[in-house]
Amino acid sequence: WTQDAIASSPTAPLYDLIDFAGAMYVPVDTNISRLSTGTWTASWWTSLSGAAALQTGKPHRFAIFSGAMLITDGRFINTYDGTGRYAFGALSLF
Repeated sequence: WTQDAIASSPTAPLYDLIDFAGAMYVPVDTNISRLSTGTWTASWWTSLSGAAALQTGKPHRFAIFSGAMLITDGRFINTYDGTGRYAFGALSLF
């Protein structure tokens, strides 16, 4: 990983990056950064209305399934459809 020169680029990315719906998403400890049209949004996940910070110290892995991006957060799986619709804790694994 090499940090780019774009303002607000993540400095401590964790796990995988994913390209989804024309943007790149990068997990950091308790949030997700997003690169869209050449601009980083450092705290993109918590900027969503009602979004809580992701759990610290838990893996935040990505997958794409049925047109949605899945984001792991401990025992929860959150979803984002690329158009602004999202669900927190859409699935809970016990």
